[in-house]
Amino acid sequence: MDDLYAVGPHKPLGYLPLDTILEVEREDIDAVKTRCESLGLLTHQGDLEETNVVGGALFAYDEESLSELLEVNRGLLEHYSWPVTPLEFIKKLGEGLINSTEHPALFKLIAWAYNDHRPEYQRPDGESDTVSRQPKVPFAI
Repeated sequence: MDDLYAVGPHKPLGYLPLDTILEVEREDIDAVKTRCESLGLLTHQGDLEETNVVGGALFAYDEESLSELLEVNRGLLEHYSWPVTPLEFIKKLGEGLINSTEHPALFKLIAWAYNDHRPEYQRPDGESDTVSRQPKVPFAI
């Protein structure tokens, strides 16, 4: 459940497949949404068609942090015709996988949104709790 409950300035976005929440974590979807909301997060639940996740998925996001990350990286998103609003960005993620070789900057931005811990996708602000601004992905058109 940490992928949802750890969402905040350093991890603006998290998700779990609905099957994982129900069958592995043995949690009620509505209870998880309520817990996320109590943490100041917004949620979005999508089915297979919308999320590309078998059984659907639940996304939790920090609207302020995700909005800022997307806005700071507006040029990159517009270059790839990706939305700059949180909910539309989340919905766009469900359209399919992004190739890290073909679109490395876009892939890095998505990795930063999820706070991917792989070394090549580490956020430049590290694990500091004093994030004052979301980082910009280096990108040249």
